[in-house]
Amino acid sequence: MCSGRPRSSCLATIFITIALCYSTCAKTANSQTTKKDLRVFPVGRASHPEPDYVKLRAALLAATAVPLKLPTFLPFIDAANPIAASLVSVNQSGYEIALGWGEGCFSVDLPSGAGACHYGMIRGSSGTLIENEGRRVPVNLTDGIRGYFVGFTCGANCDDAAIGWTQGGYHYSISLKAGSEKELIKVANSAITQQ
Repeated sequence: MCSGRPRSSCLATIFITIALCYSTCAKTANSQTTKKDLRVFPVGRASHPEPDYVKLRAALLAATAVPLKLPTFLPFIDAANPIAASLVSVNQSGYEIALGWGEGCFSVDLPSGAGACHYGMIRGSSGTLIENEGRRVPVNLTDGIRGYFVGFTCGANCDDAAIGWTQGGYHYSISLKAGSEKELIKVANSAITQQ
């Protein structure tokens, strides 16, 4: 590439090539993660304590074949403490929704939400789901469904506790930041029985 050219000229050519490549790669990456890719939906309603999934449900139904299991009960939300949902990923074989305290919790760089405002996750899949590391404790859910609970751990921050189950051949999981087994069973049961 540089045979017969002065070393300084050769190095300049290499640096220019790297800069152009970096610029092109950065533009390509940015074009794949645009503002329109971040889809955030308000879930809390001032007039009613149950979550409102109307717009989120429409977006999910248009993109996945997995039956939706969205909980009608979420602890600690009210008009003063609304939550929002970010559609992290959705395709024909599954969906992943992040929940956070307010719509400002999410950004293109953090579609799952920032740690301080993270509330939890809702997932459904035609394939097996992988949970946080931890021991799976068997739990009994409504309608005779057997599920499992994985507790949270705390270090600098606390992570999510999760509950999972299989229903109609599909796999579901709901997690809450530092959630208790009792809370998560109630949340899962509300998702299982919702129509």
